[in-house]
Amino acid sequence: MNLKLFGITCTVLVLFGGCVSKSTTKPDGWYHISEDANDSIGVKPFVTVKDFEYIGMDSVVIDGKTEYQIIGKLKDEKNGIFADETGKAVGKRIGFLFRGELLCSPSPNCRIESGHFAITPFYMDEGEKMWSLLNSLREEM
Repeated sequence: MNLKLFGITCTVLVLFGGCVSKSTTKPDGWYHISEDANDSIGVKPFVTVKDFEYIGMDSVVIDGKTEYQIIGKLKDEKNGIFADETGKAVGKRIGFLFRGELLCSPSPNCRIESGHFAITPFYMDEGEKMWSLLNSLREEM
């Protein structure tokens, strides 16, 4: 009888344990990138996509090839945080993570106090992909 009860208990625990989902995806946003051997992304973003006030698309033609970037501005209440964190990152790297993918990893030259930013993905010459990214970001804001 005890063995039967033990078996039922184990089955119930496995069933309930399997129903618990654990997300390992980090929130979308700007992160510090550590300069260790792994170039690891920080634990949490200093600003997220939810902190964006607006975003848009910009482009330039270089040698007959159009390259795109997403430009944006943070909500005013996040400008101080962005300024402080970009100030800490001068000479280092920050990264923009979206849906688990590191899209760019610039190195700020100075503290950015205006709250303006540019996301220049590694695939900046792929117009359709960039428009899709812009629309996906807007959905997350």
